[in-house]
Parts: sequence; structure tokens; C-alpha cells
Amino acid sequence: MIVILSPTSQLAADTLRLTPLPALTVEAEYGGFVLEGAKYTAAHHQPLGSPYVGRHVTPFGIPAPRHDPSIPKLNDDEVALISHIDIDTLGGLMRATDQFEDNPVFWFYAEHIDTNGIHKARKDHPCWVLYNGFNAWIKENHPEIDTSRNNDVTDFCYKAFNFIKEMLNDGQLATRMGNAHIYLQEKLDESSFVEMRPSGLIVRRTRGEKVNHLYREGNAIISYDEKYKKIRISIADPIKKLSCRRLVQEWWGDRAGGHDQIAGSARGQIMSEDQFKEATEKFTDELVKSL
Repeated sequence: MIVILSPTSQLAADTLRLTPLPALTVEAEYGGFVLEGAKYTAAHHQPLGSPYVGRHVTPFGIPAPRHDPSIPKLNDDEVALISHIDIDTLGGLMRATDQFEDNPVFWFYAEHIDTNGIHKARKDHPCWVLYNGFNAWIKENHPEIDTSRNNDVTDFCYKAFNFIKEMLNDGQLATRMGNAHIYLQEKLDESSFVEMRPSGLIVRRTRGEKVNHLYREGNAIISYDEKYKKIRISIADPIKKLSCRRLVQEWWGDRAGGHDQIAGSARGQIMSEDQFKEATEKFTDELVKSL
């Protein structure tokens, strides 16, 4: 299996002119646009009305790729296309090989985090440290992604498969890495914090790290990634009539995307400091109106 990462919807669409077409796509979701695979499409982050609505939205929806038994096995020369790298994407890719490691306790825990946010994870769960160990490994080994082209990440993905198998069978390395990662997350909470507004909005700045799970006592976060020029907004719990996905698409077009509780500017789109300031004010107003 060859794994191609397409950072933007346009680059993903460009692969449709290639021969052979991507046989499988795993979470190749770019806002409301889903690139479909010639054999199968594993996607679950779309809203009601989409054929790719997830089961976390409706009982009749699609499971996360790691739980999707319909994902076909791919031959060595067949292409799988992804939009990003995380445990969900990698679990789906493992299903397309003979390397999938079945561990329902871990995979259901990971799906809960993927669809509800890591701030909702039970920290007394036996998989909490392992999950953080995986995140630490990804941070240390994540390949450099050129956002101007499609990237071959095959070798990296197979290395990740090996780490996941070791994590679920032995776990000593993942446990050590997980404990260290938890400590560093506490430090990141301190270093990225800018302010907390009366509306409950926490403003954060980061240099490549994801920080939209660090809620403290707030109910929402807006963050500006100064390295990748990306803006993310999120809410700790569902708020009636407030959808983060809807807001970012109203502000920045339908290629922006995510979930109702977390969403961000489109992959590959450069967001300015002024846009961050403007989005902060807009998000504050939306929270005040909704709460």
C-alpha cells in the first residue's frame, strides 16, 4: 500500500487525474468536500444529510475508520489517500493491511476522544497514558509536510503501525513517553495562554502545537498557530445553535471545516494576525449571544 497525504482539497482533487486513482481514502475530508476512493471512502466527520455522517452524530452513521470493517485490503501498488495523520487515520490504514491490531478497549477510547475532544477523556482510564505516548511519538516522528504538493508518507505510516502494535502488546516505551508528554502538556498550557475573557473564551497562541483541548475553567478556545498560520476555534461542550464548523465556513469559506465543537481554517490557507483578531471578536460575540 502506498500512502499519499494531500494537504489541501485542490491537491486531493488533482489525484483524480492520475492512474491509478486512489483506491482508498481515509478521512480525506476538507470541510464539506470529501475525496472519494475508487474502492472505498472511510470518512465520518460530515453533518446530517451527508452519506459520511458519523455514528457519533446519528446511530445510523459511519464508524471511525479504526472500527470500519468495510475498509478493503489493498495491494502493495494500490494508493490510499489521507488529509492528515492521527490515530484515527492510522487505524483505518492498518485495516487496509494485514497489520491491524485488534484492541477494543483502546480503539473505543481513542474514538471517544476523536469525536468528543481529549478534554473529555477519562484520565483514570487504563489507556490514558498509552494514548499520550502515541501522541508523543507522533510529535517526535511526524514527517515534514510540504503543503504545496502531495506527499508520500508510506514509510512513516508503516513505522507508526509498528509503534502502535508495540504499544498495544507491550506498552513500556509508550508508557514512558506518555508520562513525559502529560508533563509537557501542563507546561504548554502555561506557555500558550494569552487571556481568558468574561465570556469564558480562552485565547491562546502556539508555535505548531495543538492547544484547543486546554480549557482550564473556560468554555471555549480560539488559538492562533504562528508557525502554520492557522486559526482554530472550539467549545468544551455542545452549545445550542452554535456550530464551530458553521462559523469557520461563514468566515473563511466552505473549505474550512471540522466538527460542531472544533473547527479551523482550511488546510494550506494562510491566516493573518488581523484575521485572528477579527475572529476573536466574532467568536466572543457568538458566545455572548449563545450563552
